[in-house]
Amino acid sequence: MKQTRDLGMNHEHLPWLVLAGVASPIILFVASMAVAAGRPEYSHLRQTFSELGTRGRPGAIWMNWLGIVPAGFLIPVCAPSLYRAFGTGWRSATGSILLGAGGACLGGSGLTPWQGGLPPDFSIPGNVLHLSLALTGFLLLALAPLFFALQARSGRGLSQWSRFSFGASALIFVLAFAPPGAYPGALQRGALVVFYAWLCAVSVWVWRSRPFQLAPTRK
Repeated sequence: MKQTRDLGMNHEHLPWLVLAGVASPIILFVASMAVAAGRPEYSHLRQTFSELGTRGRPGAIWMNWLGIVPAGFLIPVCAPSLYRAFGTGWRSATGSILLGAGGACLGGSGLTPWQGGLPPDFSIPGNVLHLSLALTGFLLLALAPLFFALQARSGRGLSQWSRFSFGASALIFVLAFAPPGAYPGALQRGALVVFYAWLCAVSVWVWRSRPFQLAPTRK
């Protein structure tokens, strides 16, 4: 009986936890705009978020600790809600794990900020760790919508999310791993805009669908 009550309480709060997926991009946007405002030489098109958080740069601590870190670690908070909304099964479980791990990598990149050096100096271990976390994070965040798309395609009442999630997954991957050229900041922001558009849309759908109901299980 106690276990049943505990599970009921957890399910009751899951729709509210999904709002973390909406809060994440707001935090990242506000922090980046505030820090960039104090650095007139910074270009949102030519420079990435990592350069705003580069150690020793003005506002870097604020960018990392009030922007990248909380934005990243809010993503795993909403992952269980998406898992239950899409239906329990290996596809949605994989998508949730990838989503949570990708967010954790994004947050982790703020805990291990870029150390500087031009051209990029990969003899610095901190730079290697930062880039590894960032690239891994983008890869996982690109793959997460793919598995939710597979779950939506096989689930009842979820078909509207299948094409949207497939398209989001493909576009995130293309933008995140295309040759950066002269505008790496634009590509990075493009990938994040697509990812967060998908995450916010799904999160709002889950929240508006409360009281929370478990979707049919798909094996």
